[in-house]
Amino acid sequence: MDYEQWMGVAAGEYDRLLALLCVLDDTEWPTITDFDPWTVRDVVAHVIGGAEATASFKEQLRQQSKGLIHRDKRGLLTTVNDRQISERGNLSTAQLIAALEDAARRGVENRSRIPALVQRINLPLPAPVGWESWGYLNSKIYTRDTWMHRIDISQATGRALELSADDDGLIVADLVNDWSKGKMPGLILTGQAGGIFGSGNGPSYDAIDFARAIAGRGTVEGITPDASLF
Repeated sequence: MDYEQWMGVAAGEYDRLLALLCVLDDTEWPTITDFDPWTVRDVVAHVIGGAEATASFKEQLRQQSKGLIHRDKRGLLTTVNDRQISERGNLSTAQLIAALEDAARRGVENRSRIPALVQRINLPLPAPVGWESWGYLNSKIYTRDTWMHRIDISQATGRALELSADDDGLIVADLVNDWSKGKMPGLILTGQAGGIFGSGNGPSYDAIDFARAIAGRGTVEGITPDASLF
């Protein structure tokens, strides 16, 4: 996908996450997700923080500076995430949903306006990502992060996961490409987000199980987690 296509997928991903959150009841928000020890509520607070960071460069810098102040041996990314969650600890679930809807809209709008020249600037992103372009961060990383956290919430609550070849399938296909370093393996991924890759003569996995394994959410034989892709 090109950058413009990514922005369309990013907007749609926020919409699907919001739709999922709106059907949760109060007993589901404290549920621990696969991203232990985060609860559903923690996950949502983190996604809001990420969306706010994309909506304003000033907010991005504020979050990074707060993370540096509180950084410990777990690394900068972890302390930034912790701040995103703690700063929203007093919000009700309704307020969290409203905050996500607002930040997501502003974030995608701001990401969509980033000039192509700026997208190509390489940045030293927090580990485990490392040096990557501004465009890579704003297209792939933020979108994959939101997508995987929607899966986390669905897995934790048992709520149905809305999937489509047009959106989820594109995310999975791009993930396969980056995971294989552009050398598309023989691979069959099943389900609505799946597809046949390379020769198609390789192993077969459920597409979501495959993605969760790469993100360190589960174990699939032959798949090594790679946190840099999320």
